[in-house]
Amino acid sequence: MMDMEEKKMDEDTAAKRQKYSKQQLLEASKYREKRDLLQVLLIKGQRYSFEDAEKLVSEYMKGQVK
Repeated sequence: MMDMEEKKMDEDTAAKRQKYSKQQLLEASKYREKRDLLQVLLIKGQRYSFEDAEKLVSEYMKGQVK
């Protein structure tokens, strides 16, 4: 039987793997501060996990520092 902490971890893991449309990610409060950047980075018609979106943002930001 799972305790509450294990259940929460499973839910968090599932949420990270779940794929979302560009529009869903743009509307997510989690990405409120990065909306403009995601608007450019994400491709309409493709689906992204939270991890995918974070990776795209991170790679873009690393490329800008020179």
